[in-house]
Amino acid sequence: VSLRLRFREIERSHELSQTALALLPPSAHGARSSAFGILSLAKQALGDLEKAVISLEKIIDSPAYQGPFKIQAFLGLGLVYLAAAELVPLKQIADRFLILASQTKNPNAISLANMLAGRVAFETNDLERASKYFARVLEVRYRANFVTTFEASMGLARIFLAEGQIARAQSEIDLLRHETLRLQNSDLMQPLESFQANLWMQQEEHAHPLRWARSIGPNDVNEYLIISEFATLTRAHILIELGSEEEVREVIRFLKKKLELTKSIFFTYLMIQIQIRLALAYQKLTESDKALVELERAVLQAQPGGFIRSFVDMGSAILPLLNALIHKGVAADYIKEILAAFPD
Repeated sequence: VSLRLRFREIERSHELSQTALALLPPSAHGARSSAFGILSLAKQALGDLEKAVISLEKIIDSPAYQGPFKIQAFLGLGLVYLAAAELVPLKQIADRFLILASQTKNPNAISLANMLAGRVAFETNDLERASKYFARVLEVRYRANFVTTFEASMGLARIFLAEGQIARAQSEIDLLRHETLRLQNSDLMQPLESFQANLWMQQEEHAHPLRWARSIGPNDVNEYLIISEFATLTRAHILIELGSEEEVREVIRFLKKKLELTKSIFFTYLMIQIQIRLALAYQKLTESDKALVELERAVLQAQPGGFIRSFVDMGSAILPLLNALIHKGVAADYIKEILAAFPD
């Protein structure tokens, strides 16, 4: 399945995937499964989450579908739930996918199932479990799709970063860069360099990330649902922390436009990430009321899924805003769970 986020091409993707399914013979299992995955993601992006889920669950539950078709259906349903920020059903489908992977011993199934399970475990701050899932992906790295391996390596680096193991995070990224270059996978260099810029920030090497953030055009960045690193969001975070007032205002203008686009394709996961950064940007400009409005929206959208790391990974700058929301009586118990995940 093509997972590039082409915000303005959803209807075209829906149309072309339907045409492909009409033309492909029943024996073309791999191609048909890819087309069906694209069709389901397009349905979710057009606002029909229920139809996307039902069509994929039929394939998952039917013994008539095996091999690539069933694997693609599990992946598609997992990504549909991820886009909708539905982490509870995502965990359930990942657990079922893990059972299928253990039964079939298919390397791609093992890789994808553990990657999805790792994404949920990390976001809900179960770092030990997430580490085990990502490590399992790397055990089959040479027999499965490299994109999944890439995301698992990024996941491990992110865990090391969360645990304050900066050197191990840097080592993981260095190894991943070497492998990405060896495979000449240029599409994955942007998220890799984006993570590196964030890692520099944690090492307080501010000149390097600021230079990177000012060097990229946010409208020219390709981003992928299956890859958790969004270069435009890392750029925004760096400029909010280190940039000039005008750069912060430019970031706000860009994020507001991106937010409208994500709303139009029902991409709740990304909406949460954008609203968190908008809150930090308004706080930087001492526009506290606007900051609290944006963060409250993010919190209320994130609460059903139990998002934790999306807030914690923003660092201590977000703490005054979270505490202010508690004083307002907004999702106090949930916010206390987020605060408990911050380092002492």
